Amino acid sequence: MKFFNEIFDYFNGDEIVETFSKLNSRFQQLLHSSSILIKTHFYLFYYEEMINKDHKLEIFSNKSCSNLKILSISCSQNIILLDAHRWEHFILHYYPELEKFYFIYYDGIDNDNQYEIYSGGINQFSSTFWIERKWIFNVKIDNTDIEYMICPYKYIDEYFFLQKINCSVFFFFRKIWYDSIHDKNIKYSASTTLILANFVTSSYGEIPFEKTRRVLTITQIYHLIIIEKHSSVHVLIQLISLLPDLITFKLCSLSSDDRTQYIVRELCRLGSIKCQSKTTKVCLEEINDIDNFNFISVICPRVLQVNLVLPYPTLPCRAG
Repeated sequence: MKFFNEIFDYFNGDEIVETFSKLNSRFQQLLHSSSILIKTHFYLFYYEEMINKDHKLEIFSNKSCSNLKILSISCSQNIILLDAHRWEHFILHYYPELEKFYFIYYDGIDNDNQYEIYSGGINQFSSTFWIERKWIFNVKIDNTDIEYMICPYKYIDEYFFLQKINCSVFFFFRKIWYDSIHDKNIKYSASTTLILANFVTSSYGEIPFEKTRRVLTITQIYHLIIIEKHSSVHVLIQLISLLPDLITFKLCSLSSDDRTQYIVRELCRLGSIKCQSKTTKVCLEEINDIDNFNFISVICPRVLQVNLVLPYPTLPCRAG
């Protein structure tokens, strides 16, 4: 059995079914065995493909393999593929033993620079079905692209990305920074993370904020990770204003200029963001000066946990 597990680890599930199910009845029994770990990945680029009886996913689903354990799907070009209820029905009907579900929907604009109209309800992937399985909905804005993603909870972090090798898709993750290993009170319904990459520059102007507004028509955001060497204070203020439900955020470092101290003083005076902010945990991987900490304390007065990476002081050399 170990021998077959090692062989099957190199195949997608649809390849396994196509290759081995035709051999004889003993191999068919093996495929149905609960001791065999079967995983597969599909690319769906039109909704018609998903409902077409000749499509690989439909053929694979109808052929059996109700013991499928790992399923990953990449899709785009039809916003109806973000219908959580359809995926619930699909998984319960075909794959009741599914343990891990990885899903990515690539959201793009048309020739008129418009997104498809999303008519579904907000937070569809926060129902009991998804929460019980700890399959969490997340979003990544990379430059000008938006990716909606689902993955098991413990794998969400700034290293959420796909690497395509020989037509196979591999997921690389790290443990979530803000949850303790021993935390028994994790609120999975408030776990949606927005990951921002390669955009916090003046060249993109309002684009990242427009895309964030687009995301908010589909889901609430509770956690923010910015993958950028230096995050502008001004950009962070706008993002916090856009994300009223934000509980945590993580940055590499904050960049400031001559206006930063003035902005902090104005925020203290006006108290606008101060009253709205729900942020309780902040991670700053590099701190440049005490103003960074002061700024965070001003815009996040409810913060309970701050993770800081302090630079080592340079000690003077003693003449000897």
